[in-house]
Amino acid sequence: MAAPADAGRLLAILRGDPALAAYGGVMANGEWALDVDAELLTRLAEEGALRITAGGRALAAVREGWGGDNLWAYFVSGSGGALQELLLTLRFEADSLGMDGVSLWAPEGHPGEEDFRASGYDSESVPFRMSYFALQLNP
Repeated sequence: MAAPADAGRLLAILRGDPALAAYGGVMANGEWALDVDAELLTRLAEEGALRITAGGRALAAVREGWGGDNLWAYFVSGSGGALQELLLTLRFEADSLGMDGVSLWAPEGHPGEEDFRASGYDSESVPFRMSYFALQLNP
């Protein structure tokens, strides 16, 4: 898990990660969608909702029990060995909690798709497209 004090460092890493652009620069967990900034990362770390590996080179924002008995990662960043380590860590966390599995929300074209598959994660046989819409009332 990430510590709240790590938020600034994690944000600097995320800004250079193509996954952030794939998500449109936001984290959306079904209840809210917010721009990724140090304040959000601090809050999620305080809530125990951030998982990191490799010093933050792979990061997941998670929640439990959303649509079944799975650990849900609604934002995933990183690539290669760091991401694969994170994906396995999520699998072991879900198993240790007696959950049925891990589900990832990843937008079409997410740079980690091959790493998801290499770590045993699969997707629907028909590709699913995730879209996010918002209306800004006070620009």
